Amino acid sequence: MAKRSIPRKRQKHNEKKWMVTPQAPLCALGEVLRARDVFQPIHDLVNIPQKTVVYRPTDKLVFVVLGMLSGAETVSEIQSKVRPDRGLLAAFGYDRCADASVIQQTLDAATEATVASLESALAEVRLKQGQKRQVSSEGQECIRVDIDVSPLPIGKHAEGLKKGYIANKQNTYTRQVARCVCGDTQEIFSQELYAGNTRSSDVFKPMLGKLQMALSLDTVEKRRRVRLRFDAGFGTDANINYALWQGYELIGKMYASRRIQKLVATVEAWVSVLTRKGIKGREAGWVQQPHRYARRTVQGAVRTPKKDGTWSYTVRVSTNTTASLEDLVLEYDKRSGAPENSFCQDYQALSLRKYRKARFIAQQVLLLLAELAHNLMIWMKEWFIEAVEIPQEVSEQPKTHTEKRRRCFRAGD
Repeated sequence: MAKRSIPRKRQKHNEKKWMVTPQAPLCALGEVLRARDVFQPIHDLVNIPQKTVVYRPTDKLVFVVLGMLSGAETVSEIQSKVRPDRGLLAAFGYDRCADASVIQQTLDAATEATVASLESALAEVRLKQGQKRQVSSEGQECIRVDIDVSPLPIGKHAEGLKKGYIANKQNTYTRQVARCVCGDTQEIFSQELYAGNTRSSDVFKPMLGKLQMALSLDTVEKRRRVRLRFDAGFGTDANINYALWQGYELIGKMYASRRIQKLVATVEAWVSVLTRKGIKGREAGWVQQPHRYARRTVQGAVRTPKKDGTWSYTVRVSTNTTASLEDLVLEYDKRSGAPENSFCQDYQALSLRKYRKARFIAQQVLLLLAELAHNLMIWMKEWFIEAVEIPQEVSEQPKTHTEKRRRCFRAGD
């Protein structure tokens, strides 16, 4: 007896396969990054002493950046956030994602040469893609650069850990993150990882060296187009004189407390000044006998009332000798919150404090990858605006008959 044949449906080989992903906006960013070859300098310049089996070592660094952008709070969460998302991987040009344990091994295999090459690659990426691509010698407004330090908590068995200062927390093991941020765009120019007991005054000169490499400030004329803003922790005589000798413009607070009392005593008249924060009762006055630095500066004293009826004094140093007293005070007030916000955004949006590695060099690599993720979020705003921008003449034309009638009715009125 012959077997009964069962009809089967023919498979449609030309049927389009759709990929479901919860990261649709990030997929759109992936297409832009592939068109701009953003990650190509990383593949060309970064060297990690590890062989390639399925993925290049630099591909695993890209997976870490994708994890930060997609909401993975740790490297291990890449296993559940990025690896199953085929649509996200396809948008960035990948078929699969490496295992989280393999990515951890790549981070642990990094060396000091890897950190140096990654810094060079990020500098090239920023030079091609950043909003502040290059500083010219003339014909350009000054770029405001804010320098600040923030603690990065770490476990008790990590390299380079020391007990550092964290607000409302005592005896906490931490590392310190120093950062140079563009005051106008919040773009990170450079950052470095230090031990937990490192003071702000000790990282000022090294951070200026990294800033010069990031912005190609190889001449004094270019450094004059950069205006540094810093708080009292950086305002030692050695740091201020070093910045002035290098040719930078600056505004910041003075460090020495005893000298501040002497300079405040020379103020002849106090004037009430307003602030964006709405602090009432704050006054300012010119220092009549300013402290001498490597270049000519103006110094203004500011006093703020305390709850106990006394005053809190600060002295602000500026190279802008033509500014008024109110402009001097308000210019420094614009710095307030700018570098702190960049740290808070990375701690919350990128979960930077949860990306921890016991090896100091591996933590530096994670810090640089977080810098790239931070700058991508800054740059993609401009990219998306350029992509969806519609000419004004086209957008003003009425699209429907109802809209035409409304415009005619308004014209008749």
